[in-house]
Amino acid sequence: MFEDGWLISGDLGHVDARGNIFVTGRAKDVIIRGAHNIDPGMIEDAFLANPAVSMCAAVSEPDAHAGELPVVFIALRPGMSASAESILEEVRPRIAERAAVPKRVTILDAVPVTAIGKVYKPALRARAAGGRDVRQRWKSTGPRRTSLGPRLAAPLLPAAARLGAGESRAPRVELPRRRDVSWCRVLRSPRRA
Repeated sequence: MFEDGWLISGDLGHVDARGNIFVTGRAKDVIIRGAHNIDPGMIEDAFLANPAVSMCAAVSEPDAHAGELPVVFIALRPGMSASAESILEEVRPRIAERAAVPKRVTILDAVPVTAIGKVYKPALRARAAGGRDVRQRWKSTGPRRTSLGPRLAAPLLPAAARLGAGESRAPRVELPRRRDVSWCRVLRSPRRA
């Protein structure tokens, strides 16, 4: 769990010259297309620059040849209308890497979010994978492939499979108190009550 004094949490980020820690993403969200490691944040930033897009999530879609391909799910602002093709053509020049240009853009009524308002990517990954049941993928991959571990991830997976067109929220999952303590040790800050 710790390596050279650092908590291995699956977060990506950097430390600046003053010692400030910046979390910029999650390792499990990186899209690996062939030999390219694609940051989904770069794709999402390009789409969010479009005035018609209110929410966006870039996730990976399994591909037999490249391993994974980027796909994007977006929600439009109220009163705005645009086609997925027109938005992709407008955004394409803003994406620096050709390999990062999404294979497909899907417009949703609402992008699924967690109880605290973060985009719920497991439901979108399942949808990108062709709607296969997330629980079946969990059984085949096992608990080693998740950063949450089997105890924390298990309650999320059935909910992701149940998340339908009318639902946009994932269940709230309380993390154990000891994770709070671990982060405080790493950051050398007092624990909050």
